[in-house]
Amino acid sequence: MKPRPKRTRGGRKQLREARLLTLASALFVAAGVWLLVDGDTGFGLVTTLFFSACLIVGIALWAAESTTHRGGSRGGRAMDRFFALLMTAAALLMGLGSFALLITTLADPARIYEGTAFRYTPGQALIASLVGTVLFGGGFVVLLIRALRRRKDSVGGRE
Repeated sequence: MKPRPKRTRGGRKQLREARLLTLASALFVAAGVWLLVDGDTGFGLVTTLFFSACLIVGIALWAAESTTHRGGSRGGRAMDRFFALLMTAAALLMGLGSFALLITTLADPARIYEGTAFRYTPGQALIASLVGTVLFGGGFVVLLIRALRRRKDSVGGRE
């Protein structure tokens, strides 16, 4: 039987950060749903999509850190695939959230300015949403292609 590794200070910190990310993201998802119910479709959709992605990442990190923190392995190939699936879902949600911000900015620049006037102009929101849509959307496509190729290879017996 292998001796259990010592819990390190850094490991506890990473676990604490994963839990905090999960909790904060869940609160923001709830706020986004509240905005949707309240009739603020643009900001509600952006908030819900973006922080749902953060919630997925937080849960994935929490699971990985909890397993490692208890002295176990990260779960091998099955956990790696599950983690890749979660990151693919998070990239999709981030891309959709950025696209929702793009549409919201184009549809009602005054509303965007009202919500972000203290810090950003509608032009800056437009640029950020374009960049997020391209990068996260592109990241989702790359991760999806990679997952499909890996699945095809494992079905074909090459793995």
